[in-house]
Amino acid sequence: IVIDEMLTPQEHFRGVFINAKILDTFGDDVYVNEGCLSFPDISGVIKRKDSIYVEWYDEHKTYHKSVFHGIRARILQHEIDHTNGVLMIDRMSYREKIKQFSQLENIRKKKALTIYPIA
Repeated sequence: IVIDEMLTPQEHFRGVFINAKILDTFGDDVYVNEGCLSFPDISGVIKRKDSIYVEWYDEHKTYHKSVFHGIRARILQHEIDHTNGVLMIDRMSYREKIKQFSQLENIRKKKALTIYPIA
């Protein structure tokens, strides 16, 4: 996972996370409307824990363990889900999926409009 995200004009979240694994999640359940490049024009309210404890290697093969909170924890959970074969829509409620049905069908039929190719 490579992250290079401007969280605010003063705050940058950047890093390389190789074989990242969530060791623990804790804190409050936080519900946030998330989007994903894998699903253009789709967003849904996703429940994630506010804090996570993660282990990973960086680009220099250095091992790390650290706790992340807030938006950093959310970004990492989203991206680590991808490496585990879990997509944003897998975490959406049935009701959220129904609201997005026509957009999901357009993606399935490769009719979604994007600035990048859909394979």
